[in-house]
Amino acid sequence: MAGIVPSRRVRGTPFSPGVQAAGAKAYTVYNHMLLPSYFDSYQNDYHHLKKYVQVWDVSVERQVSVKGPDAAKLMRMVSPRDMNKMAEDQCYYMPICDDNGGMLNDPVAIKLAEDHYWLSIADGDLLQFLLGL
Repeated sequence: MAGIVPSRRVRGTPFSPGVQAAGAKAYTVYNHMLLPSYFDSYQNDYHHLKKYVQVWDVSVERQVSVKGPDAAKLMRMVSPRDMNKMAEDQCYYMPICDDNGGMLNDPVAIKLAEDHYWLSIADGDLLQFLLGL
């Protein structure tokens, strides 16, 4: 298989040089960034994961800031999760669903203030969905 070349549309993370030095053999593109797929082989990496601790570069995930007087209302609109008891500086796993209950994304949310949240979103165009609400 041909390699992936970094460009303006696909770039590495701050940890890419270290990941490459650690022996990454393949990458995939995630949120327009290079994410290592495996180091030794898929099978060996799986067995290593089951037996030892692994550290992953998750800087490919995007942070979306939801801020303003209706921030809490928006958070309640997009997730079936009850956000009413969420305290400041608390994190929740927060599935985000469309009108039919289909899963669009499953970020971790942190409440920074009554009117300010951060979502650590996975790959996808969730921001466009939120802007359309």
